[in-house]
Amino acid sequence: MITLIDETPNGAGARIVSSGHGGTMSAKVIDVERLINEKKMSAFHIGVIFMTFLVVTVDGFDITAASFAAPGLIKTFHISPTSLGALFSAALVAGLIGTPVFGFLADRFGRKRVMLWGSVFFGVFTLAALVAQTFQQMILFRFIAGIGVAGVLPTSVAYVSEFAPRKFRATVVSIMFTGSPVGSIISGLVAAKLMPIYGWKILFWIAGLSPLVLALALAFLLPESIHFLVRRPKAREQLAGILRRFEPGLQFDPDTRFVSARHQSLKPMPTSALFAGRLKLLTPLIWVANVLSLMTFYFANQWLPTLLAHSAAGPSGAAMATTLFICGGVVGALVIMRPIDKWGFLPVPILFLCGVPALIAVGAPGMGVQVLLSIVVMAGFCLYGVQYGLIASEGPLFPPPVRGRGVGFCFAAGRVGATFGPLIGGYLISRHLPMQTLFMVAAIPLGLGVLVSAVITPLYRKQVLEVEGSVSPAFDFDAQALSQAAAP
Repeated sequence: MITLIDETPNGAGARIVSSGHGGTMSAKVIDVERLINEKKMSAFHIGVIFMTFLVVTVDGFDITAASFAAPGLIKTFHISPTSLGALFSAALVAGLIGTPVFGFLADRFGRKRVMLWGSVFFGVFTLAALVAQTFQQMILFRFIAGIGVAGVLPTSVAYVSEFAPRKFRATVVSIMFTGSPVGSIISGLVAAKLMPIYGWKILFWIAGLSPLVLALALAFLLPESIHFLVRRPKAREQLAGILRRFEPGLQFDPDTRFVSARHQSLKPMPTSALFAGRLKLLTPLIWVANVLSLMTFYFANQWLPTLLAHSAAGPSGAAMATTLFICGGVVGALVIMRPIDKWGFLPVPILFLCGVPALIAVGAPGMGVQVLLSIVVMAGFCLYGVQYGLIASEGPLFPPPVRGRGVGFCFAAGRVGATFGPLIGGYLISRHLPMQTLFMVAAIPLGLGVLVSAVITPLYRKQVLEVEGSVSPAFDFDAQALSQAAAP
Protein backbone atom coordinates (compact mmCIF):
# COMPACT_ATOMS: atom_id res chain seq x y z
CA MET A 1 0.00 0.00 0.00
CA ILE A 2 1.18 3.55 -0.71
CA THR A 3 1.01 5.92 2.23
CA LEU A 4 1.73 9.58 2.73
CA ILE A 5 4.83 9.96 4.91
CA ASP A 6 5.94 13.53 4.26
CA GLU A 7 3.36 16.28 4.79
CA THR A 8 5.89 18.97 3.84
CA PRO A 9 5.59 20.01 0.19
CA ASN A 10 8.62 18.98 -1.86
CA GLY A 11 8.50 21.97 -4.16
CA ALA A 12 5.23 23.86 -4.52
CA GLY A 13 2.28 21.53 -4.17
CA ALA A 14 4.39 18.35 -4.43
CA ARG A 15 4.35 15.46 -2.02
CA ILE A 16 6.72 12.50 -1.58
CA VAL A 17 5.14 9.08 -1.38
CA SER A 18 6.76 5.85 -0.18
CA SER A 19 6.03 2.17 -0.11
CA GLY A 20 4.66 0.41 2.95
CA HIS A 21 8.14 -1.07 3.54
CA GLY A 22 9.57 2.37 4.15
CA GLY A 23 11.59 2.67 0.95
CA THR A 24 11.35 6.05 -0.73
CA MET A 25 10.15 6.00 -4.32
CA SER A 26 11.54 8.19 -7.07
CA ALA A 27 8.08 9.25 -8.16
CA LYS A 28 6.35 12.31 -6.74
CA VAL A 29 2.68 13.19 -6.63
CA ILE A 30 1.97 16.82 -7.50
CA ASP A 31 -1.37 18.16 -6.34
CA VAL A 32 -2.22 20.80 -8.95
CA GLU A 33 -5.04 22.26 -6.86
CA ARG A 34 -2.67 22.94 -4.00
CA LEU A 35 -0.05 24.20 -6.42
CA ILE A 36 -2.47 26.75 -7.83
CA ASN A 37 -3.72 27.88 -4.41
CA GLU A 38 -0.22 28.31 -2.95
CA LYS A 39 1.14 30.19 -5.95
CA LYS A 40 1.38 33.96 -5.58
CA MET A 41 0.05 36.18 -8.34
CA SER A 42 2.72 36.35 -11.04
CA ALA A 43 3.39 37.41 -14.62
CA PHE A 44 1.82 34.12 -15.70
CA HIS A 45 -1.47 35.09 -14.05
CA ILE A 46 -1.33 38.60 -15.53
CA GLY A 47 -0.89 37.11 -18.99
CA VAL A 48 -3.87 34.77 -18.55
CA ILE A 49 -6.06 37.57 -17.16
CA PHE A 50 -5.06 39.94 -19.96
CA MET A 51 -5.79 37.42 -22.75
CA THR A 52 -9.19 36.46 -21.31
CA PHE A 53 -9.92 40.16 -20.70
CA LEU A 54 -9.39 40.70 -24.44
CA VAL A 55 -11.72 37.79 -25.22
CA VAL A 56 -14.49 39.31 -23.09
CA THR A 57 -13.80 42.82 -24.46
CA VAL A 58 -14.22 41.63 -28.06
CA ASP A 59 -17.34 39.81 -26.92
CA GLY A 60 -18.74 42.97 -25.33
CA PHE A 61 -17.99 44.98 -28.48
CA ASP A 62 -19.93 42.49 -30.59
CA ILE A 63 -22.91 42.44 -28.21
CA THR A 64 -23.49 46.19 -28.50
CA ALA A 65 -22.45 46.67 -32.15
CA ALA A 66 -25.98 46.11 -33.46
CA SER A 67 -27.42 48.63 -30.98
CA PHE A 68 -25.11 51.41 -32.15
CA ALA A 69 -25.64 50.41 -35.79
CA ALA A 70 -29.43 50.66 -35.39
CA PRO A 71 -29.93 54.00 -37.23
CA GLY A 72 -27.98 52.72 -40.23
CA LEU A 73 -29.83 49.39 -40.23
CA ILE A 74 -33.18 51.21 -40.29
CA LYS A 75 -32.16 53.13 -43.42
CA THR A 76 -30.48 50.21 -45.19
CA PHE A 77 -33.29 47.70 -44.74
CA HIS A 78 -36.16 50.22 -44.72
CA ILE A 79 -37.61 48.99 -41.44
CA SER A 80 -39.36 50.66 -38.54
CA PRO A 81 -37.52 51.16 -35.24
CA THR A 82 -39.82 48.64 -33.54
CA SER A 83 -38.56 45.92 -35.92
CA LEU A 84 -35.15 46.13 -34.29
CA GLY A 85 -36.61 44.34 -31.29
CA ALA A 86 -36.41 41.05 -33.18
CA LEU A 87 -32.73 41.65 -33.98
CA PHE A 88 -31.84 42.46 -30.38
CA SER A 89 -33.88 39.54 -29.02
CA ALA A 90 -32.17 37.12 -31.42
CA ALA A 91 -28.86 37.47 -29.57
CA LEU A 92 -30.50 36.97 -26.18
CA VAL A 93 -32.41 33.87 -27.32
CA ALA A 94 -29.22 32.50 -28.88
CA GLY A 95 -27.68 32.65 -25.43
CA LEU A 96 -30.11 29.99 -24.23
CA ILE A 97 -28.44 27.64 -26.74
CA GLY A 98 -24.86 28.88 -26.73
CA THR A 99 -24.14 28.94 -23.00
CA PRO A 100 -24.99 25.30 -22.13
CA VAL A 101 -23.71 23.89 -25.44
CA PHE A 102 -20.35 25.65 -25.20
CA GLY A 103 -20.15 24.69 -21.53
CA PHE A 104 -20.51 21.02 -22.47
CA LEU A 105 -17.91 21.39 -25.24
CA ALA A 106 -15.49 23.10 -22.83
CA ASP A 107 -15.75 20.19 -20.39
CA ARG A 108 -15.30 17.71 -23.23
CA PHE A 109 -12.64 19.33 -25.43
CA GLY A 110 -10.96 21.94 -23.23
CA ARG A 111 -11.53 25.58 -22.21
CA LYS A 112 -8.87 27.05 -24.48
CA ARG A 113 -10.04 25.19 -27.57
CA VAL A 114 -13.65 26.29 -27.06
CA MET A 115 -12.68 29.93 -26.47
CA LEU A 116 -10.53 29.86 -29.58
CA TRP A 117 -13.04 28.26 -31.93
CA GLY A 118 -15.94 30.08 -30.31
CA SER A 119 -14.25 33.37 -31.16
CA VAL A 120 -13.74 32.21 -34.74
CA PHE A 121 -17.37 31.08 -34.89
CA PHE A 122 -18.97 34.38 -33.87
CA GLY A 123 -16.38 36.38 -35.83
CA VAL A 124 -17.23 34.60 -39.08
CA PHE A 125 -20.99 34.98 -38.65
CA THR A 126 -20.65 38.62 -37.61
CA LEU A 127 -18.83 39.23 -40.89
CA ALA A 128 -21.50 37.22 -42.71
CA ALA A 129 -24.08 39.78 -41.55
CA LEU A 130 -22.33 42.31 -43.81
CA VAL A 131 -23.58 40.46 -46.89
CA ALA A 132 -27.17 40.08 -45.67
CA GLN A 133 -29.60 41.11 -48.41
CA THR A 134 -32.69 41.23 -46.22
CA PHE A 135 -33.40 42.09 -42.62
CA GLN A 136 -34.47 38.49 -42.01
CA GLN A 137 -31.02 37.32 -43.11
CA MET A 138 -29.46 39.85 -40.78
CA ILE A 139 -31.49 38.44 -37.87
CA LEU A 140 -30.44 34.89 -38.79
CA PHE A 141 -26.75 35.74 -38.93
CA ARG A 142 -26.92 37.66 -35.64
CA PHE A 143 -28.72 34.73 -34.03
CA ILE A 144 -26.01 32.28 -35.12
CA ALA A 145 -23.24 34.68 -34.07
CA GLY A 146 -25.04 35.16 -30.76
CA ILE A 147 -24.63 31.46 -29.99
CA GLY A 148 -20.86 31.89 -30.09
CA VAL A 149 -20.88 35.25 -28.31
CA ALA A 150 -22.91 33.83 -25.43
CA GLY A 151 -20.93 30.60 -25.28
CA VAL A 152 -17.50 32.21 -24.99
CA LEU A 153 -18.41 34.19 -21.85
CA PRO A 154 -19.04 31.35 -19.36
CA THR A 155 -16.13 29.39 -20.82
CA SER A 156 -13.86 32.36 -20.06
CA VAL A 157 -15.16 32.52 -16.48
CA ALA A 158 -14.58 28.80 -15.92
CA TYR A 159 -11.12 29.03 -17.50
CA VAL A 160 -9.72 31.99 -15.60
CA SER A 161 -11.12 30.81 -12.26
CA GLU A 162 -9.16 27.57 -12.63
CA PHE A 163 -5.82 29.39 -12.80
CA ALA A 164 -6.50 31.80 -9.92
CA PRO A 165 -5.40 31.12 -6.32
CA ARG A 166 -8.39 30.57 -4.06
CA LYS A 167 -7.93 33.84 -2.15
CA PHE A 168 -7.89 35.90 -5.39
CA ARG A 169 -10.41 33.93 -7.45
CA ALA A 170 -13.30 36.41 -7.37
CA THR A 171 -10.88 39.29 -7.92
CA VAL A 172 -9.42 37.66 -11.02
CA VAL A 173 -12.85 36.82 -12.48
CA SER A 174 -14.19 40.33 -11.80
CA ILE A 175 -11.18 42.03 -13.41
CA MET A 176 -11.43 39.76 -16.42
CA PHE A 177 -15.18 40.33 -16.84
CA THR A 178 -14.89 44.12 -16.77
CA GLY A 179 -13.83 43.60 -20.38
CA SER A 180 -17.53 43.33 -21.27
CA PRO A 181 -18.49 46.96 -20.38
CA VAL A 182 -15.11 48.12 -21.73
CA GLY A 183 -16.01 46.50 -25.05
CA SER A 184 -19.37 48.27 -24.99
CA ILE A 185 -17.68 51.61 -24.35
CA ILE A 186 -15.21 51.03 -27.21
CA SER A 187 -18.13 50.13 -29.49
CA GLY A 188 -19.80 53.44 -28.61
CA LEU A 189 -16.61 55.40 -29.30
CA VAL A 190 -16.15 53.69 -32.66
CA ALA A 191 -19.77 54.44 -33.53
CA ALA A 192 -19.33 58.11 -32.62
CA LYS A 193 -16.04 58.60 -34.47
CA LEU A 194 -16.15 56.26 -37.48
CA MET A 195 -19.82 55.65 -38.32
CA PRO A 196 -20.33 59.17 -39.70
CA ILE A 197 -17.45 58.47 -42.13
CA TYR A 198 -17.74 54.76 -43.00
CA GLY A 199 -21.34 53.94 -42.12
CA TRP A 200 -22.75 51.26 -39.83
CA LYS A 201 -20.80 48.43 -41.46
CA ILE A 202 -17.54 49.58 -39.86
CA LEU A 203 -18.86 48.28 -36.53
CA PHE A 204 -19.45 44.83 -37.98
CA TRP A 205 -16.08 44.78 -39.73
CA ILE A 206 -14.31 45.47 -36.44
CA ALA A 207 -16.61 43.14 -34.46
CA GLY A 208 -15.98 40.33 -36.95
CA LEU A 209 -12.25 40.71 -37.60
CA SER A 210 -11.22 41.31 -33.98
CA PRO A 211 -12.11 37.82 -32.69
CA LEU A 212 -10.39 36.20 -35.68
CA VAL A 213 -7.14 38.04 -34.96
CA LEU A 214 -7.52 37.34 -31.25
CA ALA A 215 -8.11 33.62 -31.90
CA LEU A 216 -4.72 33.46 -33.62
CA ALA A 217 -3.08 35.00 -30.55
CA LEU A 218 -4.96 32.61 -28.25
CA ALA A 219 -3.67 29.62 -30.20
CA PHE A 220 -0.05 30.55 -29.46
CA LEU A 221 -0.16 32.40 -26.15
CA LEU A 222 -2.93 30.92 -24.02
CA PRO A 223 -2.27 27.68 -22.09
CA GLU A 224 -4.96 25.05 -21.67
CA SER A 225 -6.61 24.72 -18.26
CA ILE A 226 -4.48 22.73 -15.80
CA HIS A 227 -7.61 21.21 -14.28
CA PHE A 228 -8.74 20.00 -17.69
CA LEU A 229 -5.37 18.46 -18.57
CA VAL A 230 -4.83 16.70 -15.24
CA ARG A 231 -7.87 14.52 -16.00
CA ARG A 232 -6.32 13.32 -19.26
CA PRO A 233 -3.28 11.02 -18.90
CA LYS A 234 -2.41 11.38 -22.59
CA ALA A 235 -1.93 15.13 -22.07
CA ARG A 236 0.80 14.65 -19.47
CA GLU A 237 3.58 16.28 -21.51
CA GLN A 238 1.39 19.26 -22.35
CA LEU A 239 0.50 19.63 -18.66
CA ALA A 240 4.17 19.35 -17.64
CA GLY A 241 5.10 22.13 -20.07
CA ILE A 242 2.41 24.44 -18.69
CA LEU A 243 3.43 23.70 -15.10
CA ARG A 244 7.03 24.65 -15.93
CA ARG A 245 5.74 28.03 -17.14
CA PHE A 246 3.37 28.35 -14.18
CA GLU A 247 6.01 27.52 -11.53
CA PRO A 248 9.54 27.73 -13.02
CA GLY A 249 11.16 26.42 -9.82
CA LEU A 250 9.06 23.25 -9.72
CA GLN A 251 11.12 20.05 -10.01
CA PHE A 252 9.69 16.78 -11.29
CA ASP A 253 10.91 13.78 -13.22
CA PRO A 254 9.36 11.48 -15.87
CA ASP A 255 7.76 9.35 -13.14
CA THR A 256 5.96 12.25 -11.46
CA ARG A 257 2.20 11.88 -11.32
CA PHE A 258 -0.21 14.82 -11.38
CA VAL A 259 -3.43 14.73 -9.38
CA SER A 260 -6.13 17.12 -8.21
CA ALA A 261 -6.88 17.78 -4.57
CA ARG A 262 -9.66 15.21 -4.48
CA HIS A 263 -9.24 12.01 -6.46
CA GLN A 264 -12.91 12.00 -7.40
CA SER A 265 -12.41 15.15 -9.50
CA LEU A 266 -10.12 13.20 -11.85
CA LYS A 267 -13.03 11.10 -13.08
CA PRO A 268 -15.44 12.21 -15.83
CA MET A 269 -18.76 13.37 -14.45
CA PRO A 270 -22.22 13.33 -16.04
CA THR A 271 -24.34 16.47 -16.16
CA SER A 272 -26.38 15.04 -13.27
CA ALA A 273 -23.36 15.88 -11.06
CA LEU A 274 -24.63 19.49 -11.16
CA PHE A 275 -27.37 18.30 -8.79
CA ALA A 276 -25.33 16.04 -6.50
CA GLY A 277 -25.11 16.67 -2.76
CA ARG A 278 -25.56 20.33 -1.81
CA LEU A 279 -25.80 21.22 -5.50
CA LYS A 280 -29.25 19.65 -5.53
CA LEU A 281 -30.36 22.86 -3.82
CA LEU A 282 -27.56 25.27 -4.76
CA THR A 283 -27.72 24.83 -8.54
CA PRO A 284 -31.44 25.72 -8.93
CA LEU A 285 -31.06 28.57 -6.44
CA ILE A 286 -28.08 30.10 -8.26
CA TRP A 287 -30.10 29.86 -11.49
CA VAL A 288 -33.00 31.70 -9.87
CA ALA A 289 -30.63 34.35 -8.51
CA ASN A 290 -29.29 34.91 -12.05
CA VAL A 291 -32.81 35.19 -13.49
CA LEU A 292 -33.84 37.74 -10.84
CA SER A 293 -30.63 39.76 -11.17
CA LEU A 294 -30.62 40.05 -14.96
CA MET A 295 -34.38 40.58 -15.19
CA THR A 296 -33.97 43.79 -13.21
CA PHE A 297 -30.63 44.70 -14.77
CA TYR A 298 -31.89 44.54 -18.36
CA PHE A 299 -35.08 46.36 -17.48
CA ALA A 300 -33.01 49.24 -16.11
CA ASN A 301 -30.32 49.05 -18.78
CA GLN A 302 -32.71 49.14 -21.75
CA TRP A 303 -35.53 51.36 -20.47
CA LEU A 304 -33.63 53.83 -18.30
CA PRO A 305 -32.69 56.16 -21.21
CA THR A 306 -36.27 56.24 -22.53
CA LEU A 307 -37.93 56.74 -19.15
CA LEU A 308 -35.55 59.45 -17.95
CA ALA A 309 -35.73 61.29 -21.29
CA HIS A 310 -39.39 61.96 -20.54
CA SER A 311 -38.65 63.08 -16.98
CA ALA A 312 -37.21 66.31 -15.61
CA ALA A 313 -33.75 65.10 -16.68
CA GLY A 314 -34.60 65.47 -20.37
CA PRO A 315 -32.76 63.74 -23.24
CA SER A 316 -29.33 65.12 -22.33
CA GLY A 317 -29.75 64.17 -18.67
CA ALA A 318 -30.95 60.71 -19.69
CA ALA A 319 -27.83 60.17 -21.79
CA MET A 320 -25.63 61.27 -18.90
CA ALA A 321 -27.55 59.04 -16.49
CA THR A 322 -27.05 56.01 -18.74
CA THR A 323 -23.32 56.65 -18.89
CA LEU A 324 -23.12 57.07 -15.11
CA PHE A 325 -25.17 53.89 -14.62
CA ILE A 326 -22.43 51.96 -16.46
CA CYS A 327 -19.62 53.79 -14.65
CA GLY A 328 -21.21 53.08 -11.28
CA GLY A 329 -21.56 49.47 -12.38
CA VAL A 330 -17.87 49.11 -13.24
CA VAL A 331 -16.98 50.49 -9.80
CA GLY A 332 -19.43 48.05 -8.19
CA ALA A 333 -17.88 45.15 -10.09
CA LEU A 334 -14.39 46.07 -8.92
CA VAL A 335 -15.43 46.80 -5.32
CA ILE A 336 -17.21 43.47 -4.80
CA MET A 337 -14.28 41.27 -5.88
CA ARG A 338 -12.23 41.35 -2.65
CA PRO A 339 -15.22 40.90 -0.30
CA ILE A 340 -16.27 37.83 -2.34
CA ASP A 341 -12.77 36.39 -1.91
CA LYS A 342 -12.78 37.08 1.84
CA TRP A 343 -16.37 36.38 2.86
CA GLY A 344 -17.72 34.08 0.19
CA PHE A 345 -21.24 34.71 -1.09
CA LEU A 346 -22.24 37.17 1.67
CA PRO A 347 -21.78 40.41 -0.38
CA VAL A 348 -24.35 39.23 -2.96
CA PRO A 349 -27.46 39.33 -0.69
CA ILE A 350 -26.19 42.62 0.77
CA LEU A 351 -26.06 44.22 -2.69
CA PHE A 352 -29.42 42.69 -3.63
CA LEU A 353 -30.82 44.40 -0.52
CA CYS A 354 -29.13 47.75 -1.18
CA GLY A 355 -30.37 47.66 -4.77
CA VAL A 356 -34.04 47.72 -3.72
CA PRO A 357 -34.17 51.29 -2.29
CA ALA A 358 -31.65 52.52 -4.87
CA LEU A 359 -33.82 51.40 -7.81
CA ILE A 360 -37.07 52.60 -6.23
CA ALA A 361 -35.49 56.01 -5.61
CA VAL A 362 -34.72 56.38 -9.35
CA GLY A 363 -38.47 56.70 -10.00
CA ALA A 364 -39.17 59.07 -7.10
CA PRO A 365 -40.81 62.32 -8.29
CA GLY A 366 -39.60 65.86 -7.66
CA MET A 367 -35.84 65.23 -7.60
CA GLY A 368 -33.24 67.57 -9.01
CA VAL A 369 -31.08 66.32 -11.86
CA GLN A 370 -27.91 66.10 -9.74
CA VAL A 371 -29.66 64.05 -7.06
CA LEU A 372 -31.15 61.78 -9.73
CA LEU A 373 -27.74 61.19 -11.31
CA SER A 374 -26.26 60.29 -7.92
CA ILE A 375 -29.04 57.75 -7.31
CA VAL A 376 -28.54 56.25 -10.77
CA VAL A 377 -24.85 55.75 -9.98
CA MET A 378 -25.82 53.86 -6.80
CA ALA A 379 -28.35 51.76 -8.71
CA GLY A 380 -25.70 50.85 -11.29
CA PHE A 381 -23.24 50.04 -8.49
CA CYS A 382 -25.69 47.60 -6.90
CA LEU A 383 -27.06 45.95 -10.06
CA TYR A 384 -23.68 45.43 -11.69
CA GLY A 385 -22.19 44.43 -8.34
CA VAL A 386 -24.82 41.72 -7.84
CA GLN A 387 -24.27 40.27 -11.30
CA TYR A 388 -20.50 40.33 -11.08
CA GLY A 389 -20.72 38.77 -7.64
CA LEU A 390 -22.80 35.93 -9.07
CA ILE A 391 -20.41 35.46 -12.00
CA ALA A 392 -17.35 35.39 -9.75
CA SER A 393 -19.03 32.90 -7.39
CA GLU A 394 -20.20 30.37 -9.97
CA GLY A 395 -16.91 28.86 -11.14
CA PRO A 396 -15.71 27.60 -7.71
CA LEU A 397 -19.17 26.15 -7.00
CA PHE A 398 -18.87 23.25 -9.45
CA PRO A 399 -16.31 20.40 -9.68
CA PRO A 400 -13.80 20.90 -12.54
CA PRO A 401 -15.19 18.07 -14.77
CA VAL A 402 -18.59 19.83 -14.96
CA ARG A 403 -17.50 23.42 -14.33
CA GLY A 404 -18.00 24.50 -17.94
CA ARG A 405 -21.52 23.10 -17.97
CA GLY A 406 -22.29 24.48 -14.52
CA VAL A 407 -21.27 28.04 -15.39
CA GLY A 408 -22.88 27.70 -18.83
CA PHE A 409 -26.27 26.78 -17.38
CA CYS A 410 -26.01 29.69 -14.93
CA PHE A 411 -25.48 32.06 -17.85
CA ALA A 412 -28.39 30.44 -19.72
CA ALA A 413 -30.65 31.01 -16.71
CA GLY A 414 -29.54 34.63 -16.66
CA ARG A 415 -30.50 34.96 -20.34
CA VAL A 416 -34.06 34.01 -19.42
CA GLY A 417 -34.22 36.97 -17.05
CA ALA A 418 -32.46 39.19 -19.59
CA THR A 419 -35.10 38.29 -22.19
CA PHE A 420 -38.17 38.79 -20.02
CA GLY A 421 -37.02 41.89 -18.12
CA PRO A 422 -37.30 44.31 -21.07
CA LEU A 423 -40.47 42.61 -22.31
CA ILE A 424 -42.20 42.97 -18.96
CA GLY A 425 -40.93 46.54 -18.76
CA GLY A 426 -42.36 47.30 -22.21
CA TYR A 427 -45.74 45.88 -21.21
CA LEU A 428 -45.85 47.91 -17.99
CA ILE A 429 -44.87 51.08 -19.85
CA SER A 430 -47.62 50.44 -22.40
CA ARG A 431 -50.08 50.45 -19.47
CA HIS A 432 -49.01 54.07 -18.81
CA LEU A 433 -48.01 53.41 -15.21
CA PRO A 434 -46.34 56.26 -13.32
CA MET A 435 -42.54 56.09 -13.35
CA GLN A 436 -42.49 55.68 -9.57
CA THR A 437 -44.67 52.57 -9.88
CA LEU A 438 -42.55 51.17 -12.72
CA PHE A 439 -39.38 51.25 -10.66
CA MET A 440 -41.15 49.86 -7.59
CA VAL A 441 -42.28 46.87 -9.66
CA ALA A 442 -38.78 46.55 -11.14
CA ALA A 443 -37.37 46.27 -7.61
CA ILE A 444 -39.53 43.24 -6.73
CA PRO A 445 -37.06 40.71 -8.28
CA LEU A 446 -34.28 42.29 -6.21
CA GLY A 447 -36.32 41.73 -3.05
CA LEU A 448 -36.82 38.09 -4.02
CA GLY A 449 -33.10 37.91 -4.77
CA VAL A 450 -32.34 38.88 -1.16
CA LEU A 451 -34.26 35.81 0.06
CA VAL A 452 -32.76 33.43 -2.50
CA SER A 453 -29.17 34.57 -1.97
CA ALA A 454 -29.62 34.48 1.82
CA VAL A 455 -30.40 30.76 1.51
CA ILE A 456 -27.37 30.23 -0.77
CA THR A 457 -24.86 32.03 1.50
CA PRO A 458 -24.37 29.47 4.33
CA LEU A 459 -24.26 26.56 1.87
CA TYR A 460 -21.89 28.21 -0.58
CA ARG A 461 -18.67 28.12 1.44
CA LYS A 462 -19.15 24.47 2.44
CA GLN A 463 -19.67 23.51 -1.20
CA VAL A 464 -16.59 25.42 -2.38
CA LEU A 465 -14.41 23.84 0.31
CA GLU A 466 -15.65 20.41 -0.70
CA VAL A 467 -14.99 21.06 -4.39
CA GLU A 468 -11.47 22.27 -3.65
CA GLY A 469 -10.72 19.29 -1.42
CA SER A 470 -10.12 21.48 1.62
CA VAL A 471 -12.46 19.72 3.99
CA SER A 472 -9.46 18.48 5.98
CA PRO A 473 -5.99 20.04 6.43
CA ALA A 474 -4.40 17.07 4.66
CA PHE A 475 -6.51 17.74 1.54
CA ASP A 476 -8.34 14.42 2.09
CA PHE A 477 -5.93 12.18 0.20
CA ASP A 478 -6.55 8.51 0.90
CA ALA A 479 -4.26 5.52 0.40
CA GLN A 480 -6.16 4.17 -2.58
CA ALA A 481 -6.00 7.48 -4.43
CA LEU A 482 -2.26 7.74 -3.89
CA SER A 483 -1.78 4.14 -4.98
CA GLN A 484 -3.57 4.87 -8.24
CA ALA A 485 -1.61 8.10 -8.77
CA ALA A 486 1.80 6.58 -8.13
CA ALA A 487 1.27 3.21 -9.79
CA PRO A 488 3.56 2.60 -12.78
